[in-house]
Amino acid sequence: SRYGAAALDSTTSLSRFLGEVVNAQLAVRIGGARERVVGRLSDIGETRRRLSLRDRVFAETLNSTNYHLVHISTGAVLLIGAARIRSGEFTVGDIALFVVFLGQLTFLPAEIGRVITELKRTQVSIERMHALMPGDPQEAVVAPAPVYLRRELPAVEPPPAREALERLEVAGLTCRHPASGRGIEDVSFTLERGSFTVVTGRIGSGKTTLLHALLGLLPATGEVLWNGRVLDRPDTFLVPPRCAFTPQVPRLFSEALRDNLLLGRPDHPGAVGSLGGRRARRRRRRLRARARHAHRAPGREALRRAGPARRRGADVPGPG
Repeated sequence: SRYGAAALDSTTSLSRFLGEVVNAQLAVRIGGARERVVGRLSDIGETRRRLSLRDRVFAETLNSTNYHLVHISTGAVLLIGAARIRSGEFTVGDIALFVVFLGQLTFLPAEIGRVITELKRTQVSIERMHALMPGDPQEAVVAPAPVYLRRELPAVEPPPAREALERLEVAGLTCRHPASGRGIEDVSFTLERGSFTVVTGRIGSGKTTLLHALLGLLPATGEVLWNGRVLDRPDTFLVPPRCAFTPQVPRLFSEALRDNLLLGRPDHPGAVGSLGGRRARRRRRRLRARARHAHRAPGREALRRAGPARRRGADVPGPG
């Protein structure tokens, strides 16, 4: 179990690093860090190879031990029974019965060892999947659910009702990562409607952990109150349209840009334009108006206000 978990973690580290390199390939080329990135990739790959080899050797050793133990036991039984066969106490019927059950006796111990190994690997996989479902019991990972392959898909649940935020209170919020033991502890604050709050700090100080714990994406202790009401399940309550969360690294689905903006909302001609509300629409109109004015040539009134030096410079069509 320990060897399997270490091998899976190393594979995750390699996959994560490859994804970051692909996303940041332009920065790597501009910074001239190609050799260093390749060296780091080689180190991570070597660590993965070593841990995967250790896990594989351990699993094959266990299976081989279970398999050959049966043959050793069979040989021991034959050696012990040789004397009785010579003396006539071990009859032909006993030999026939032994041969009949020999195959079953050979298969059963080896199968038991294989099942034990697979159970350990399955437990590691379940624990890794359970990390994606904070707040739910481990049994929820393998809970049965209907599969809609040949029947009509169920209706999509309607979005939750809008509820205007007046005050969001956080009291004694504590969250620690099991792997490192670090996180946030006893955080309390209040957000009023219409306020603008910035959480700042060094890398690794717990800013992202705070947001994830507040939204229920990580298991945490403490209380989160929405308009004075305690939220038992922040992960199901703090969702659009009540709350929105933008991850630090944007992720786009392999769909059209319009689908990435809608994210499953009903599509109609004004759907994308309605995102963000009236303020966002007014801001976009102002930006478009500024862009149109930026491309216009300066008029006479603007040149008069600019002064003689600016007028002389404006009359020059270009350098040279």
